[in-house]
Amino acid sequence: MHPLEQGFPTRRSRVANRIIKAQLREGTTRVREELGAEFSATDKEIQDALWNYYYDVSKTVTYIKSIPRPYRQGRSNVDHLR
Repeated sequence: MHPLEQGFPTRRSRVANRIIKAQLREGTTRVREELGAEFSATDKEIQDALWNYYYDVSKTVTYIKSIPRPYRQGRSNVDHLR
């Protein structure tokens, strides 16, 4: 379970949650910069990938680029294979 979904009640946990949120915000920004306008992804997709890859931006970018999208740049994924 993602730690932000657990709702920790302690002061230490609140501090940890703030740190995690800051890391996710910063990581999301860096991933979006590296992806550029050509790849779209939701914040949740990016943040879940960041969490799973221990905030490794390059692995997250590689993963996001590998997610099949029904439409990218006005054409379907099948069209670009032709």
